[in-house]
Amino acid sequence: MLHVLRMTLRPLLLNFSCLLLEVGFKAHLFLLLLDLRWRKPALHSLKCNIGCLWHPGTFNSGASWLIRDHSGSVLFHSRRSYALVTSQLEAELLSFSWAISSLANLRFSSVIFESPLILARKALMEPHLFPQLRPLLDEIFITLQSFVSWSLVHTSYTANRVANAIAISVIETNQLQSYVARSGPVWLNGLLADDAAPW
Repeated sequence: MLHVLRMTLRPLLLNFSCLLLEVGFKAHLFLLLLDLRWRKPALHSLKCNIGCLWHPGTFNSGASWLIRDHSGSVLFHSRRSYALVTSQLEAELLSFSWAISSLANLRFSSVIFESPLILARKALMEPHLFPQLRPLLDEIFITLQSFVSWSLVHTSYTANRVANAIAISVIETNQLQSYVARSGPVWLNGLLADDAAPW
């Protein structure tokens, strides 16, 4: 799969990882146009989709993630809110950080992380360009060391619609309570079933 960048983290070399992330991004440019629907991961693989919504008027942001198996079944999902977030980029990186740290705490060892968050993608590829957010970027890379293997994949907003909807609910319906729960949110069962259906 061209658009999946796989890395084994023993050890993690930050400069080398940035080079690989850039290669993975370039390989994905072609497949990005094709991913209008969520794609199931391969057999015995797990995929985590990450969502984000930032409100520039209130400086609040909503973060979300859900992790699914090769059948499209949701194992866990989560949402949380952040306050005093100063930019869209910071909001996107906080969403990545929340997803990665949550799955590390849940003891997942091999995960494909997928999102349409283009600003976070650039920052993860070229962290030296964002010194003001380097502590947050370093935290993300350090947390990734707890995984045996991981992948960062850029996808379309359409393919990421479930995670997007959860993140939007944090801001638009003022769902500010953070949680991690098994399975998927009931109110999104229709979208989840559609994602899991054969093409």
